[in-house]
Amino acid sequence: MKTRFAIAMLVIAILCASAMAQDNTAESRFKKGQEPGRNGSYEEAVKAYDNALELEPKNAEAWLGKGTVLSLWAGSTHDEGLYEDVIKAFDKAIELDPQQISGRLVKANALLNLGRYNESLNILDEAIEATSQNSEKAQIWFEKAHLFAEQGNYNETIEALEKVIELAPQDIDLLINGGILLSAVMGRNDALKYYERALQIDLKDGYAWYVKGEALKSLGRNSEADAAFVKAKELGYQE
Repeated sequence: MKTRFAIAMLVIAILCASAMAQDNTAESRFKKGQEPGRNGSYEEAVKAYDNALELEPKNAEAWLGKGTVLSLWAGSTHDEGLYEDVIKAFDKAIELDPQQISGRLVKANALLNLGRYNESLNILDEAIEATSQNSEKAQIWFEKAHLFAEQGNYNETIEALEKVIELAPQDIDLLINGGILLSAVMGRNDALKYYERALQIDLKDGYAWYVKGEALKSLGRNSEADAAFVKAKELGYQE
């Protein structure tokens, strides 16, 4: 599924940027874990985080960093054993920092990849209860929409996406990704209204024009699609 960003991957990027500690020696080891993780050297990065955790075994940020790299590694290999390791790392992070949201989101994604839908849904519901920020709640509801779509529960998918819009009505990225999710599982006609909502917020968003064009093209509305593609190109979007 082609999206401007995926929520879980956005969380991963945030975690990679933030996994630091107060102890200088541990901090240097965290840095050694971050750079290989960004560059795809996942095994080396995990070892670096393990070295850091030897010094600070109760550092939640270190466990988040390790879980993050493991999640990227699992996503690149589709290795179920690695997804199990992701869950263990985030379980430890959540144990040490019960209020944090990011680990729950990525853990839920790992459970989803293992087909453990009910457990994934429970984690997402826990995450909703653990935050008071609408922006975070909106991201969690998007993950719930993804989960429902994977299960084939399309009415629940739409309801979850409407909750996303209720919580973050001005978030163009979530609107576009909602449309792309619907396009993948239900057809372009359902997706089109999400792109149009995004363009109501910002008519100069080239990517929104492009995905709208894709939806129109698939519906056989070729002249409208061509106009949308032209607009996207005028605004600087390149496929």
